[in-house]
Amino acid sequence: NYFIEQDSFKNYHNYAIEYDNRVIGTIGINVNKKHKFVELSYNLCDLYWGLGFMSEALRSFINYIFNELDIECIYVEVMSSNERSINLLNKFNFNLDGCVRGKYNNRYGKRVNVNVYTLLKEENF
Repeated sequence: NYFIEQDSFKNYHNYAIEYDNRVIGTIGINVNKKHKFVELSYNLCDLYWGLGFMSEALRSFINYIFNELDIECIYVEVMSSNERSINLLNKFNFNLDGCVRGKYNNRYGKRVNVNVYTLLKEENF
């Protein structure tokens, strides 16, 4: 198990993804128990892209969210240009629900579009 809980607020939990005693990424969940809904976020150091770390982390978290937290829906926002992340979500059967145009500024100050994805427990487990 390479997850270390970093922060735990009332509804938000952020975990480190560790490899070789180094933190190489994070995965976080913002839990809404009332509506059985989780917003999921993740990031990974680019040195570890394409090596299966985030696939393994996401697989573990999807199982944890649906089986341990009694959640019905996982929600993820991804920049529309982030092909690796989009491919990852597609691998786990997330549904593209829409695109929010110009939602955020990227690190260069340019407005970027964000895709919204969901995964429903009833459709996948």
